[in-house]
Amino acid sequence: MSQHPSFQPVADLPLRIHFCGIGGAGMNGLARVLHQAGHVVTGSDRDCTPVVEELLAEGIPVRLSQQELPEETDLVVRTAAMPLTHAELAAAAARGLPIMRRAELLGRLCHTPVSVAVAGTHGKTTITAMIAQLLSRCAPDGGWFIGGTHSSLPPARLGEGQVRVCEADEFDRSFLELHPTHLVLGAVDWDHADIYPTRAHMEEAFDQLAEQIRGDAPVIRQVGKSALGGEAYVPACVRQGRRREITVGEERQASLRVVPRAGGINAFDLLGRAEEGLGHLRLRVDLGLPGAHNRVNAATALAWLLVGEWGRSVDMEKAAAALEGFQGLARRFQLIAVSGSRRLYDDYAHHPSEIAAFLQGLREISKGPVTVIHQPHTFSRVRAFAQATGEALSQADRAILWPVFAAREQPEDGISHRSILPWLKAPRSLALDQPEELFAELRHRLAPDEIVATVGAGDLYKLHADLQKVLEG
Repeated sequence: MSQHPSFQPVADLPLRIHFCGIGGAGMNGLARVLHQAGHVVTGSDRDCTPVVEELLAEGIPVRLSQQELPEETDLVVRTAAMPLTHAELAAAAARGLPIMRRAELLGRLCHTPVSVAVAGTHGKTTITAMIAQLLSRCAPDGGWFIGGTHSSLPPARLGEGQVRVCEADEFDRSFLELHPTHLVLGAVDWDHADIYPTRAHMEEAFDQLAEQIRGDAPVIRQVGKSALGGEAYVPACVRQGRRREITVGEERQASLRVVPRAGGINAFDLLGRAEEGLGHLRLRVDLGLPGAHNRVNAATALAWLLVGEWGRSVDMEKAAAALEGFQGLARRFQLIAVSGSRRLYDDYAHHPSEIAAFLQGLREISKGPVTVIHQPHTFSRVRAFAQATGEALSQADRAILWPVFAAREQPEDGISHRSILPWLKAPRSLALDQPEELFAELRHRLAPDEIVATVGAGDLYKLHADLQKVLEG
């Protein structure tokens, strides 16, 4: 996509910006919108991924060697997971160039009159994308920043600068760079054990984010127990009566209650409670994505329109209809291949609660046996959640464990994908190490109507072409 002739470089940002790790989910959208706004954007990454190929096609130079910076650079942007000892960052420091975290740049771009931060350990990418779809249909001037690949929308758009929604990432406390006017909370579970030693540590960070809300808008929060058995998180400012909240969920006490109904893939009614001033609300929604979690995510996206000053001018029937065409995100309940009655799905789920929600949704649409291939994401998660992960995977008829995707971490002695095996209760459970073993196992036992799903935030997707051949027999 070329630079837009009516856009101007963003104030207070230098002209020439280099993105270190430009292909990342949160990075490429920022790079794209600044390129479109007239900045001279360059980047680097380790691999030539499909995202990198798209950036190159849009005219953004990307180096696959991360050893040196372009000479013409005024600012370097990095992800939170990239250490300052990285070669490019060390070179930037030696040249006296400013280095900015991705989250700080996002915070600057989202300090707008109406700024919506979507946080939570589960569902935030989907909710952000759903709100973006609502904006694209109901507010053409709105902007967004999605940490994933939408089927029909760009991952980021600046818009006219009045209304912007962004995905607020809790990793490394990145979301504390945000000062939104509205906070939308998806499900919250303890996660990122390498950053937050306990759930209490993580909740303290979420509490601080809630304290940073500009204005008096209520917190929009999903209700219900987590898959780990804990009560839903409630921000301190809400518990202490300093800020109102609007709750969303299938529980009867929710301010906005989701009531499933027959018809469609995932149809529901959204009902408002009279005591919340929403008593006349009854919206019918026909969602194309399966799963109870996606019903609640869709309702949460609609909730922001209902309670925000800006959103009250929106026709809610039109908004509900806008979500009917929501096809989801890449690696979120994504149908990869169909062969007869066999299907191959992929999902980014890498936390026990997400795995449980995905498999519950899969059961809603499948009649045959379900095989899940799970690649754990980081050794710290395996150490913290081995039992809960095994219990979640036990919803499948067959669970296959794949070697850990280490991401930013180093291996830990005694921790591997086999650490989950003792907690697996699925009828057929095993841990494998090589693609040939996996393909042989599937060929040996594959029902005519089998559903196979790759689950995890790592690189299992690289096996999809071969898995599709296995399904085809």
